[in-house]
Amino acid sequence: MKKEQLKNLLLQLQHNKKRTIIGAVVILLVIAGLIGYALWSQRDKRTPEQKVSDITAQADKKVAEGDVDGALNVLDQSIKQEGNKEVKNGLLMQKSAVAINNDRGQTALDAALEANKIESTYSSTSLVAQIYDQQGNGAKAIEYYKKALEQLDENADPGAGTDRAYFQRRIQALEGGQQ
Repeated sequence: MKKEQLKNLLLQLQHNKKRTIIGAVVILLVIAGLIGYALWSQRDKRTPEQKVSDITAQADKKVAEGDVDGALNVLDQSIKQEGNKEVKNGLLMQKSAVAINNDRGQTALDAALEANKIESTYSSTSLVAQIYDQQGNGAKAIEYYKKALEQLDENADPGAGTDRAYFQRRIQALEGGQQ
């Protein structure tokens, strides 16, 4: 009988061990689910405009401290990590503005062209035109000024009339060989 009892005890221990392992796996899955839910509920709930504004504030602080490279790095890192094309576009426009304001014309042009490639808007197109104009590339400036005029919405932009007149004057001047 003792042999039979020992055998039953061993079977019972093996069965309990399996139940313990299964129980541990279930507990781990529940914990993983709770962690996943916690992370999901803490996701970034800012609007695209808020995200751009927050990151721009970080970059502006760097510029104010005299660290233009640091500002461009903040923007570059955020652009690389960003999945939302609206936010990415806004950050590229900000990068272009920081670069223009700190005499980094090629960086400004590259960022504006990338923003325009993601989504060709009046803002990005006119920015590209103005950078080409500043760089003395009249042919490209004319091309982008004309595109910007096509995208200009007179009803949505209160300054549209002023922009239209300026762009037309610049096109005429550039076509006439003037800078």
